[in-house]
Amino acid sequence: MSAHFLADTSAVARISQPPIGARLRPLMEAGLVARCAITDLEAGVSARSGPDWNRTRSARSPWPQAVIDQSVLDRALDVQGELAGHGLHRTVKIGDLIIAAAAERGGLVVLHYDRDFDRIADVTHQPMEWVVPAGAADSQ
Repeated sequence: MSAHFLADTSAVARISQPPIGARLRPLMEAGLVARCAITDLEAGVSARSGPDWNRTRSARSPWPQAVIDQSVLDRALDVQGELAGHGLHRTVKIGDLIIAAAAERGGLVVLHYDRDFDRIADVTHQPMEWVVPAGAADSQ
């Protein structure tokens, strides 16, 4: 895989915001952004119609895909358990745990706009990166 980032829906869904689009589009055009089954499902649920779903699917299909297999699911469960030890397991969405585990396995940096990934990184110490600084896209 030539990608460097696994883009979370929290970042990609905000691509119309100028600072996020300015950051994401060049990475996408360079083939540096990957997807996974969870981010594809999240993108699909945002579609407004069948044709919109098809457009979304077609736009994402050229992106490299990070694998989600049993080892990724096991890692997500382990991380959830570590978070539970700190009373934080209810603060992180299941999909985000799986996305982070897929990125970790694939050697990818999660590119996001979601504090869940900061909590996950506190446990995994894996690289995560805000697409723009936290709070910068909230007023857009």
